[in-house]
Amino acid sequence: MPLTPSVTAVARVAYLSSAVVVDTPSEFSSYWKSLPQSSLHATALISCTAPCSPALIRLLPHLPELSNRPIVVHVAARGDLADALILRAAVPYFIHSSNAQQAHDNALLASRLARIEGKAVVHVFHVGEMDDEVEEVSEEKVKPFLFAEKHIRTPSKAVGRAQSPILSRPQSPIRRPYSPSPVRPYSPTPKYANGHANGLVNGLANGHSRKGSDVDGRHSPRPMTPTTPMFTVPVDPTTAGLLEGYESAALATLALVRRSQRALTQHAHTDPHTVIFGFCRTSLGFGIDGVAYVDVSLLSPLPSSRILGAIRPSVRHVIVLEQVEKWTTKWTPFFLDIVNVLQHRDPEDRPSVRSAYLGDTSGLQSEDVATFLEAISTSKPSSSYTKILSHLFADRLEISNSPSLVPFQGELATNPEFSLGRIRGALEERAELIKAVQELLHDSKLPPETHSLFSRWILVKDDFMRSAQIEGEIISALQSGIDHPVAARISSLREHFRVKSRWIIGSDAWSHDLGASGLHHAIASGLNLNVLILDTLPYTTRNTLDPSRRKHDIGLYAMNHGDVYVASVAVYSSYAQVLQALIEADKFDGPSVVLAYLPYTADDTATLDLLKETKLAVDSGYWPLYRWDPSKEAAGKEPFSLDSDAVKNDLQAFLDRQNHLSQLVQLVTSLGETVKAERKKRAQQAYAELLSGIDAPPLLILYASDGGAAEKKAKRLAGRAQARRLSTTIATMDTMDMMPAQRRHSDWCKPLAKLKYSDLDAKLAVLGGERFAELGLGDDQDADGPDTGYKAWEPLIWKALGVESFEVHEAEPEPITNEHIKAASSYLRGTIAEGLEDTSTGALAASDTQLTKFHGIYQQDDRDIREEREAQGVEPAYAFMIRVRLPGGVCTPAQWLAMDQIADEHGSGNFKLTTRQTFQFHGIIKKHLKPSIQAINRVLLDTLAACGDERSLLCDPIIIQTACQVYAFAKGVSEHLMPRTTAYHEIWLDKKLVGGEALKDFEPLYGEFYLPRKFKIAVAVPPTNDVDVFANDVGFIAIVNESGELAGFNVTAGGGMGVTHGNKKTYPRTGSVLGFVTPEQGTIVAEKIMLVQRDNGNRADRKNARLNPPVFIRSNIDDFGWQTGEDGKHHFTCFIENGRVQDEPGRDFKTALREIAKIHKGEFRLTANQHLIISNITTADYLISRLDNLDFTGLRLSSSACVAFPTCGLAMAESERYLPLLIDKVEKICEENGLRNDSIVMRMTGCPNGCARPYVAEVAFVGKAPGTYLMLLGGGYYGQRLNKIYRESVTEPEILAILRPMIKRYALERLDGERFGDFVIRAGYISPTTEGKAWYEGMGGEGPYREIVA
Repeated sequence: MPLTPSVTAVARVAYLSSAVVVDTPSEFSSYWKSLPQSSLHATALISCTAPCSPALIRLLPHLPELSNRPIVVHVAARGDLADALILRAAVPYFIHSSNAQQAHDNALLASRLARIEGKAVVHVFHVGEMDDEVEEVSEEKVKPFLFAEKHIRTPSKAVGRAQSPILSRPQSPIRRPYSPSPVRPYSPTPKYANGHANGLVNGLANGHSRKGSDVDGRHSPRPMTPTTPMFTVPVDPTTAGLLEGYESAALATLALVRRSQRALTQHAHTDPHTVIFGFCRTSLGFGIDGVAYVDVSLLSPLPSSRILGAIRPSVRHVIVLEQVEKWTTKWTPFFLDIVNVLQHRDPEDRPSVRSAYLGDTSGLQSEDVATFLEAISTSKPSSSYTKILSHLFADRLEISNSPSLVPFQGELATNPEFSLGRIRGALEERAELIKAVQELLHDSKLPPETHSLFSRWILVKDDFMRSAQIEGEIISALQSGIDHPVAARISSLREHFRVKSRWIIGSDAWSHDLGASGLHHAIASGLNLNVLILDTLPYTTRNTLDPSRRKHDIGLYAMNHGDVYVASVAVYSSYAQVLQALIEADKFDGPSVVLAYLPYTADDTATLDLLKETKLAVDSGYWPLYRWDPSKEAAGKEPFSLDSDAVKNDLQAFLDRQNHLSQLVQLVTSLGETVKAERKKRAQQAYAELLSGIDAPPLLILYASDGGAAEKKAKRLAGRAQARRLSTTIATMDTMDMMPAQRRHSDWCKPLAKLKYSDLDAKLAVLGGERFAELGLGDDQDADGPDTGYKAWEPLIWKALGVESFEVHEAEPEPITNEHIKAASSYLRGTIAEGLEDTSTGALAASDTQLTKFHGIYQQDDRDIREEREAQGVEPAYAFMIRVRLPGGVCTPAQWLAMDQIADEHGSGNFKLTTRQTFQFHGIIKKHLKPSIQAINRVLLDTLAACGDERSLLCDPIIIQTACQVYAFAKGVSEHLMPRTTAYHEIWLDKKLVGGEALKDFEPLYGEFYLPRKFKIAVAVPPTNDVDVFANDVGFIAIVNESGELAGFNVTAGGGMGVTHGNKKTYPRTGSVLGFVTPEQGTIVAEKIMLVQRDNGNRADRKNARLNPPVFIRSNIDDFGWQTGEDGKHHFTCFIENGRVQDEPGRDFKTALREIAKIHKGEFRLTANQHLIISNITTADYLISRLDNLDFTGLRLSSSACVAFPTCGLAMAESERYLPLLIDKVEKICEENGLRNDSIVMRMTGCPNGCARPYVAEVAFVGKAPGTYLMLLGGGYYGQRLNKIYRESVTEPEILAILRPMIKRYALERLDGERFGDFVIRAGYISPTTEGKAWYEGMGGEGPYREIVA
């Protein structure tokens, strides 16, 4: 098929502006075949090209989901536009081009509009002729045009309503003066419309005459006077915003092509008596006196005020001329829109409105147009729904009680019970046909081609399109002869090869007696049939019926039956909903009842009356629009859909009003008592403060706290002091300037931070401090911890200050804990949404930061500049960390690219692969939180439960036969244990509950308190253990049977890494093996272990809240480099030091991985050691070879570190930034002793919380203060044994001094295959840790290597 200039121009624009082009077989296909598929352009736009055909109906159910995405659908039409017009109601923008040049320009406009506004655009244009001329824009100008900044007009004060005065030009809803252009710059020589109604040429018109007109419909205009009223067109904010977006794109297109793009373009007469609105290929350019032609380009959103402005006061007739021949109702949606716009005119000034369709325009003359203007014909509204059925289902439609059957079957043919019998018989015959075909297929002597043909039909027998394609081949085979006894029977039933859409059409008279009408029998039959019931009673005459004849609600009756599809529709309210309901009814396997509203009393009922009656009935709720699909309930979806916008809005307003009234009543009731109590409280407080200021001694309380315990005690002490009328000040130590003036700029304060408490006490005395109470000492190892010493010390303070006899009557408030915050959060909502709107700070409320952890978010600040900002008097540089939930660590290339883009657009330009096998972003400021999480969710990932109590589930990134089974198990466990709160979707994805507070969340597993501490799960597949399965609360160790299939898991429980420095009540623990479970039992076992922790864990101390193998595991590190799986596919494990994906000199990992993701067809698998596996590579791509750099020591390859400074708020020392520098020095010692390639597992964390799992490493360092670490030795190489504290405080020189002789001795004295962690135990450096409770036993080393521990 030759490409016309129109098609070529539109296809070229789609190609230049899109990242992806989706084509259905159409006029565009030959253009796409001539282009390389991989050379599309890097934009966010998707373009779809399709012909104007009935196949477009299949897009309809999907368009509402796609309407808010940057998509352009270019539809090429040849003649009738009816099929394309169906899409109009489902998309925000619907643009029409009437000629070739306009098609090119509107394609550009549509592409920019979709990209900038992020909404779907349908662009319909005509294929045109080969001699059409198009001036195309150059390629290099397209991309700047698409990405140019949007120009927004400044709105006027009139919001929500656009004035359209009759005597002057109208005002646009987007505040742009109307300025009609007589001729579009690119209009070609016009081809003219045919309007004859006498049969000489193809044309048809219908409509109605306005009241007061004469026989031919003409009317003398009302004289214009200075008091002629001004009318306004209501414009809702959504429509106004859409129109503003279109206007902005049109202005940008004008600047590019130098041709104006208008929603409406008026031609010819400026003071006409007749206006023709054209939605068709050509323009009527005849200079007929008194006739104006308006070319309509923008149909959605409809610029109502401009349409009203184009209909001048002199206009007596409006004709809507459309190239829509096979529309299924009396009036098209555009015609009804024109009628609706005219409702804003004075009734006495409204012109008549008629519709017409455009036929063959060849040889059309101005006389033909004049004749057409005199011709009017009508059609019956009663056929509206049957036409829709014919349009949707074409030749497979069967109306079982059609009047056309009466001549053949008698008067009973229209009886519903008789029709039901006909349908039952037809369905039984089709069942018999299926049985006969199956019998035929069991014949082993059947020729292979015949067997294949009938087998294909059996597979697609319920698919109307595919079964119809095979039908012709089957009938030909039957006619050629098939030697089988059932062949004749099959031939006699051949009419049932094609799936029929069977309908019974009745009236609302059936609703008076549901039993006698036969409707009950149809509903209860269980047959696959459809019933369409027309209700023609106008809303305004609903009360004139005989009250003794009660009308039943058929829809409610059918829904109560439980297995019936039910819909209530109104074609003159929502045409798209009618189509969707009829398609769903036909698809439903069972009885369907569609209630259709058509309020007419006679076939000549005026358009306006139909429209008014329908609007009144729908908006009042008399005729609600809804759909009920029981099949959705079985799939876990909501079966009921309310489609009446007015009813939905009224319901929401009612719920909002009820909520407000309830709050107001409660407020007014308690207002008097509250005010009275508050006044009394303030008076007492003011009096107490006055007394305190007169004679109370001042008290300054300073504290330094890492974990928060000292801070809580300091604040409690301050509260008790204030209750004793002391003038109290409380602050952190680093905020107070205690230096003498001459020493304020010295480095005296630096050693102060490292002083022990006794030295600090002495130093304060040296500075001149006067002691008024003895030093108090508390011991964490006492029965009640440091409170034993504190309780004895506090009374000394009150005695020294002379307030020991003061009676404190007011009870101290209970300290607010995480448990209180969670219980009061309304299932993790808190005030997060309000905090995101607060632009006065970059932080969230303290209580909300505890809740955002459950949403995968931690609040942090840049600790490198914290002191500098504090000195400047500004708040810390707050930012947030986001962690993605990625069970098993598997993601697609598209998801990797999205993570890469999020890091660049919202984060710090890099991202981290964490020890929880997922992505982590740092440096995201508050206003970027929501866009970041929405971007994550757009690629089908989320952050819910990535932090907080229930964490992401780890799974070995295996590449063996059982990979799919183990990964599916891991993902299933993760989904099962997910929190069920909807707070995440409400806050971050703007998914609002319809009922507001009327619907409450429910957590079936966690309850309102959730868990007492974080709960981690891991799945290991021997012989590797890179997930450190024993370090998790629950571990599953896969057991594979002899055939290589997954047999089940050994289950471990009770592992954990949380520790507090100096508190021997806290210790790490490896999990204990409980027993064996099958894959089916695993999910329930994980749930039950979690419930035990929920109900029995220590909620007072989260660090102490966790629970108290016959397999071969060889290591807990990754196997780097290339591997080949059992399926022949390749896998490459990359070394990414500490998981930081960024570009560095010589190691441009981020760029390289981005390029790989663009071409990779497999998966990316993240490891729990912070590395990456590029998996399922069919061919070894050269790009991956750039990452094939494993020239690192075994020590470095086995190392890992947490983030720590500058972002982690808990860090006490460096970790990720320091460990590579320390390894530089330690690996030199290894190389000196011939251990370059020997693996020694070394890990480092900045605090004792154990994010990098340091307590199961062979060598580990845990931060205590800047530059100072706890040193641990003796962990198991594959994570099976805890290490032990070797030195409580070491710096870098001490670390190197300890490791140098130890590594040398290891190189000389190790046994064959002996690991470093095992060697230091055998050599006597440290004793083994047999269980978590014994972790402190033997700390400090053994024998000559022992350090004296306080």
